[in-house]
Amino acid sequence: MIAQQPAAGEQLEQNQSVNVTVSSGKEQATVPQLIALTSPESARIALTDAGLKLGIVSEKASDQPSGYVLEQSPSEGTQVDAGTMVNITVSSGLVRVPSVTGLSEAQARSDLAQAGFEAQVVEQNDSSVPEGTVLDGEILAWPPDASQQIGR
Repeated sequence: MIAQQPAAGEQLEQNQSVNVTVSSGKEQATVPQLIALTSPESARIALTDAGLKLGIVSEKASDQPSGYVLEQSPSEGTQVDAGTMVNITVSSGLVRVPSVTGLSEAQARSDLAQAGFEAQVVEQNDSSVPEGTVLDGEILAWPPDASQQIGR
């Protein structure tokens, strides 16, 4: 009980009404779906509309574009107190470069294309060509190193 009318100590006739106000607790909010939104700003707007706040925004490498929401905590549909902070993880926009060393030109092009990159091939007939060029259809090396993360 958080209030009463009339106040304590006042006198009333017997069988008169005393009004009481009882707390219903903190206002609740439902966490909205944030995964697949395309930016932290979009997540912030959705949270504000739901009576919640954007918490920690962390980044993680993925094949999604930079800023794409990959994870959220608490999850969609969770009932929380209004004003609760919701943390998200977004894509850094960086993806791992696949290893194409030693592959045929066709396979290297295919692997790079599937990872979202465009292969630039230099063909030369001289076996003394520097690393990183295609010779006789084979990949000798390709900078950056495989498993390095770079933007597409």
